[in-house]
Amino acid sequence: MLAYGNDRVQFLRLENMAPRRHTDQNPTLASSSTTKSAPLAVLALGGNQGELEVWFRRAIRSFSQHLTGVEVAPLYRSEPISSISQPHFLNTVFLGTTTLIAKCLEHAAGRRRGPRLGPRPLDIDILLYGDSVSENVELRLPHPHLARRRFVLQPLVDLRPQLVLPTTRHTAQEMLAELPEAPCVWRV
Repeated sequence: MLAYGNDRVQFLRLENMAPRRHTDQNPTLASSSTTKSAPLAVLALGGNQGELEVWFRRAIRSFSQHLTGVEVAPLYRSEPISSISQPHFLNTVFLGTTTLIAKCLEHAAGRRRGPRLGPRPLDIDILLYGDSVSENVELRLPHPHLARRRFVLQPLVDLRPQLVLPTTRHTAQEMLAELPEAPCVWRV
């Protein structure tokens, strides 16, 4: 468990998330100690309020304690995909192998419930966890909007252009090439 001030961040183990397995069971409770090798976890960071680079560094440093072979993509600015008036977002993707995932870090970083697609200091999305596929309401894998969002596909392509997405069987680079140019994303 990690702590920032009075906030605690719990790391959750994914339950039996074997490659190419579809499950509606709760993927966040039990240990995956029976897994022979740790799957590749791909996570996206985004935000448009506060000291974003500070939050990104903290999040990556916290996750790095539980990831092996961490790789971090360059930073990108992106236009909001919402009609809510708000500043541009800063985005990146990072990855590494692990059996642990944290979703509570958003709250510790100051994320509070607000308008869907609204402004926020930090958003952490689990994009992929190996070849796992889950429709569980607590954790959908791969991320349901991954194939439609340039602001996560572009940094992912910077790291792993030939990574095959389990539900589409297309590479990240192929998926990016199919997207329209808008909303705009540019490298910082």
